[in-house]
Amino acid sequence: MWVTRSVRGNSGAIAIPRFFGVMIYTASMNRPGIGVGAIIVRDGLLLLRRRAGVHAKGTWSFPGGHLENGETPEVCAVRETLEETGLNVGSARVVALTNDIFREQKHYVTVWLKAEDVAEGDITLDPTEATEFGWFPLDALPSPLFPSLTNLLNGKSLIPFDRSLLTS
Repeated sequence: MWVTRSVRGNSGAIAIPRFFGVMIYTASMNRPGIGVGAIIVRDGLLLLRRRAGVHAKGTWSFPGGHLENGETPEVCAVRETLEETGLNVGSARVVALTNDIFREQKHYVTVWLKAEDVAEGDITLDPTEATEFGWFPLDALPSPLFPSLTNLLNGKSLIPFDRSLLTS
């Protein structure tokens, strides 16, 4: 249980006491962000990347990122896939939604989309986004997984999610 107590200083930060210490939130962190994940399946294998950024660095996830202002989740999934992999996606459709609270005290709602009509071709690695990519069967995923992906796989979608989308 968290008890909120406002402590405003020069930085505009708010301290929220909890059982083990104090967490500091800035004004920009007082609302959840919106993340987008693009589920890409080819020949029954899932395309995952090992994250290179600060947020959950070293974990494996689908291509994806932050929803930009004025952007639809579908456009975001296409854009992020192209930026992170060099692969063109013809379309994407919403298939799941997870509520993800991270150890780093970040909170996101993740919109999961199934990428359709993904172009064949080699993956282009952007070292600022990922250290490696791989194609994995659902029953042999690498570890550690990105917490949002773990939530999805553990059935924590806020809308019904058809797991068969992960194999076809």
